[in-house]
Amino acid sequence: MLLSPRLTARLATSLCALAAFAALAIALLWQHGDRALLPCPLCILQRYAYLGLGASAVLAAVFVHRRRIGLTLSALGLLFALAGVIVAARNVWVEQHPGLSCGIDALEVFVNGLPTAQWWPQLFYAEGVCGGKLLPILGLTIPQWSLAGLIALVLVFGVAIWAQRRVD
Repeated sequence: MLLSPRLTARLATSLCALAAFAALAIALLWQHGDRALLPCPLCILQRYAYLGLGASAVLAAVFVHRRRIGLTLSALGLLFALAGVIVAARNVWVEQHPGLSCGIDALEVFVNGLPTAQWWPQLFYAEGVCGGKLLPILGLTIPQWSLAGLIALVLVFGVAIWAQRRVD
């Protein structure tokens, strides 16, 4: 039995929100917990993407009964996810080229100069180096996991948009 388009859209956007906020929680746990991993500027930009797509997904799930609003919010979440994919891909690329870094440069100055870095530095202040080697987790590094997760969220948002277009 297939789910109704409204239920499919709500389920897909709820899943996106849950995954996005779980990724942020894991990042904070690793940053402030036993691992004490310092986020680099590209990591912080990915956090913005996860936060934006999570917030869009929550609102899209709430407004799924309003086709145009739900579709717009799902599309906004998809844009955040695609932006995150681009940043995560750059992070993986920098990680694979040890001579490169996004350390103390214009990107770090920009990211740390954003108001959110001052309001909530525990989440949005970059102190790490992008080219730093991290131990893999189940064969993938943290930027690779982030890239895989963001690609999966792009696909789930695609399902949400497809279902939302069919809502009456």
